[in-house]
Amino acid sequence: MRPHLTLAGLLPLLPSIASAKPANARQASQGIDEEKVVWDISMSEPRMLAARLSVIKETYDDLGEHGVEPDMVLTFHGKTVRYPTDGKEDVPLETHAQVDRVNAALDQLLALEGARGEVCGRATRLLGADNDDVRSDLEVVRNSWISVIDYEKQGYTVVDVK
Repeated sequence: MRPHLTLAGLLPLLPSIASAKPANARQASQGIDEEKVVWDISMSEPRMLAARLSVIKETYDDLGEHGVEPDMVLTFHGKTVRYPTDGKEDVPLETHAQVDRVNAALDQLLALEGARGEVCGRATRLLGADNDDVRSDLEVVRNSWISVIDYEKQGYTVVDVK
């Protein structure tokens, strides 16, 4: 079984990672042509989610700079399913600007080759969110946890984004 990583656990290391010599990061990716990652997103705070999506975009860019082709799936479940939306009817008024930032970050990510996303239909149903409001560039699946399990069996590394 592949290890699960937590993005929140990696954030304190970002300053040291940013100052690390590129050769060190390149050593880890030697002999790797493709990196398969599932970002298991359950963060319920839209302000923090927009920031994490930006870090995911930087990760995609970093992989490309190291000659590694990214294959990334973003899976949204829990309260997070309210944020990747074409409408804001299910979103509290005070978070509208933050949700706009989430969707701007998603615009950048989903435009990248090898990046796609899924939203948990079970979570939308349980939270009373409308599947018709989910962004059209995301697929609503019956249960995103099943997707995560299946992707992991296909060799994807799962990174928890909480």
